[in-house]
Amino acid sequence: MKFLNVTLITTTLSLFTSLSAAQADDEDTLIYTCSSVKFYLESVCLSAMRVLELGRRTIDGYPTLYNAEGLNGSIPHKLFPMIPGVLVFNGRNLQFFLIVDGAGHPQGMVYLYREGDYSQHLSAVSPTNLQLSL
Repeated sequence: MKFLNVTLITTTLSLFTSLSAAQADDEDTLIYTCSSVKFYLESVCLSAMRVLELGRRTIDGYPTLYNAEGLNGSIPHKLFPMIPGVLVFNGRNLQFFLIVDGAGHPQGMVYLYREGDYSQHLSAVSPTNLQLSL
């Protein structure tokens, strides 16, 4: 019985250490803060890749075209949903979206605060290595 307790404690400490190390690594690649929620490079890439894997299928109508003034990059711009439960982002529903230009480069994030109304947040750090195939 004592051996089982030692194993449980060791496993718990190991998982905590791994989680702490993963969060420390992610802090180096913070690319967006949108409505006080932080988004990291790997999380953004995985969410976008999941959406791309859907092909022509959509998630609640996304990805969709997005027209806004002041965006960089080539048109058309699209909104890709940040999928809840993908790495760092753990939202309850689809409220955060990645803006991607026609060449597949990220241009910012938006937050859906009311049906059809988005609050735009551009990146303070440019994720130059991130390019998606549209």
